[in-house]
Amino acid sequence: MGSLIVVLVALLVISAATTLGPRLGFAAPLLLVVEGMWASLLPFVPDVDIEPGWTLAGEWLVRFSLCSSGGPEVCPVCSS
Repeated sequence: MGSLIVVLVALLVISAATTLGPRLGFAAPLLLVVEGMWASLLPFVPDVDIEPGWTLAGEWLVRFSLCSSGGPEVCPVCSS
C-alpha cells in the first residue's frame, strides 16, 4: 500500500510540473529537480539509495532513444 501512495504522489508531482512549467516559464524537468531538492529537506522523507546499475540503465535508454529517433548523425553509438 505504501508503494502505491508513492507512485500516485510521484505521478501527481510530475503532472503538476508538466502543467505549471510552461506557465511559469521553466522547463518541467528543472521544476522536478527543484521540487526534489525541497522534498529532500523535509524531515519525514526517508533517504533513498540508488544502485549504480539503475544509473547505467538510464544512460543506455537515453542513448537508445537517440539512436532510434535521430539516426546516425545524432546517435553517439552509431556515429563512432
